[in-house]
This record gives sequence, structure tokens and C-alpha cells, in this order.
Amino acid sequence: MALPTRQAAPADGVDVARLREDFPALADGLAYLDNASTTHKPRRVLEALVRHYEEDNANVRRAVHGLGARATAAYEGARGVVRRLLGAADDREVVFTSGTTASITERGFCDVLLESR
Repeated sequence: MALPTRQAAPADGVDVARLREDFPALADGLAYLDNASTTHKPRRVLEALVRHYEEDNANVRRAVHGLGARATAAYEGARGVVRRLLGAADDREVVFTSGTTASITERGFCDVLLESR
């Protein structure tokens, strides 16, 4: 059941209505507050996922065929984009995980390794 909607005033020049259009699940006015569990993706991310699964779906760094090479190139290319976005010095500083819990666990392992030096 959709809740009644009201027009949100633009915050600092952000067109909230236009932003909502980029998120299909939020287009009807839904106020989704469970981002710690699942975060909705903008339409361009959904389109990129569909394109990947239709054209390049393969194991990254484990396949010697063309699909594997394209999947690996896209994956490593994304690492470079994130590195530049975050201002990291090297691509190796960017680690992708499956989610928040895995990231926290990975960080914990790093802390233990650094303490043991």
C-alpha cells in the first residue's frame, strides 16, 4: 500500500522528484528506511547489471575465455574508478566485499594482522 505523497522541497538544489525517478522502487513515493539491510539501486545500475548478466557473466580472474576476460576487465576497471573517487593512491587499496558484514570482518582481520607485526 502506497502512502500518501507530498512534494518535497528541493534541498540544496537537489530535485528530489527527479532523483526518485532514477530509483524504480521509490517512484511511487515510498520512503525506504532500511538501507542497512538492502539499498535500492538507480536505474542505470540495474541496466548495467542486466547488461553484465546478458553479455559478460563469468568468473572474474578465473576464466581464460572471452567472457572471463571481459568480466575481469570490467571488475578491475571499476576498482580504478572507485580508487579515483575515494582518492586512494593505488588500486590495491580498494577491496570489494559482498556487503557490510564481510567488510567489517575483513577490517577486523587486517587489524589483527597489523597488531601481530
